[in-house]
Formats: sequence, structure tokens, C-alpha cells
Amino acid sequence: MSDIQVTPEAKPRAPAGNARGKRVSTYSEKTAKLIIGHVLDGKSVRKIVTMEGMPAIETFYKWLKKNDDFRQRYAEAKFIQVANRFDEVIDLADDKDLELDLKREMIKARQWLVGRLLPGTFQHPYMSLEAPRLTNGEFAKLVNGEEPAAPAQTEPEVTVIENDPLADAMTDWRREKGR
Repeated sequence: MSDIQVTPEAKPRAPAGNARGKRVSTYSEKTAKLIIGHVLDGKSVRKIVTMEGMPAIETFYKWLKKNDDFRQRYAEAKFIQVANRFDEVIDLADDKDLELDLKREMIKARQWLVGRLLPGTFQHPYMSLEAPRLTNGEFAKLVNGEEPAAPAQTEPEVTVIENDPLADAMTDWRREKGR
């Protein structure tokens, strides 16, 4: 996927009915690569489909349903996008310039997102959907690499979805990493 190039900032699509803002309706590898590139850049599908030259959201989901290769590449790109969010947590924790309360809220938001999108993949006692409340002292210990005592937790319930390309991509990733 390293051959994907995305324009620095795609132009927003013109309003419907405007000749300059025509939507793409026929699947093309070029448009698919652009979509995957935007996902890898962290953009949401809802934002991507508003860009000039991109399909409507309904068309995007039809392409996803009908094209196995596109679906697999999209699932891999979403996995990488979520893994990048996890990396942001580490970067935020290491940032000495951020105020502690702001840092905590930014980290909690990303932890929640990663936990919702990839449950069970990046597990840590403080990455559950209902993260325990930490005092500033406990949070400071965690940020400085010390482990505060973890509260007792039960294993989260995981729902298995049959034929889920994202779950398949995660399983392959875990196998590669030996987890």
C-alpha cells in the first residue's frame, strides 16, 4: 500500500446538481486507491465521500459489498487507522507540554475509540470502554511508566461476526505478531 498517493487536501465536492461536483458511480481502481489513501491518512468515510471526484456514500458501500479486493484493502486500512490512534495515545502520554487534565481527556477519547473499533486487540487495564477513574497521582504514575494497581475487571464480552473482513485482518495481524 506504499504506492498510494493522496493529494495534500482534496477539494470539497460542489453542491449536488452542480456540473463541477459530479459524483463517481462506476468502480475504478484509481478512485478505490484514493479512498484507501484517505482512510490511511485518518479521514472518515463520511468526510471522504464529500470530496470532489468521490462516490456518494451509498455507492461507496455498494462497492464495498460487491468488490472483495476493495473490501479487504479497506479493512486493512481501517485497522492501520485504528492502530495509528493507539500510537497517538503513546505520543500524548509522552508529551510533557500538555496539561495533565487535557492529556487525560485526549488519551481517554482515543482509548475509547480504539476499544470500540478493535475490542480485545490493544488491551490494557485502562483501555476498557468504562475506564476506571484515576486520580491525578495515579495518572501521573501511568504516564511516567509506573504501573498503578489495576482494578479488578471482568473480560469484555466479544461478539463474533461471521465473514467480517476487519476481524479477519486483525486475526492475521495477531498471528504475524505472535499474539
